[in-house]
Amino acid sequence: MSYEWKFNPRPYSDEEAKKLLKNVMSPETTDWHYNTHHKGYVTFLNKIEAELEKADRSTANGNYSAIGELKRRLTWNHGGTVLHDLYWQVLGGDGDPSKGKEVVAAIVKRNSAVLMPGRRISRQLPSRPNCPAGACWYLINFIAAAC
Repeated sequence: MSYEWKFNPRPYSDEEAKKLLKNVMSPETTDWHYNTHHKGYVTFLNKIEAELEKADRSTANGNYSAIGELKRRLTWNHGGTVLHDLYWQVLGGDGDPSKGKEVVAAIVKRNSAVLMPGRRISRQLPSRPNCPAGACWYLINFIAAAC
């Protein structure tokens, strides 16, 4: 049986989100972003997990394989899920986006110890000169149980 990914709740209900986030995004955007876009990542993670379970691993090779493509799509959707889980938390349980700095600081502090103690995360990420300001995202995954 394949792993089942869960669609994590926001720190507030759909109705609360429309009020709390009104200065950040419209009620329609809030609803679509969470209940369609974010949920879509989780839906496809589960579909990909089911396909991986059925995939023929004997056909995998370094040039192309269905498993390799499924793994790429798994990575993309997992990243989208994690980023959106953080996104709703960064906006703050009371809709105050300024509290996001505290969440990000805690994540950076936690991850900096996991990656390479004594080195800053920014020094470990590749330079991306071809990315316009604010257009490149990095996602650092780690296994909490190993920390």
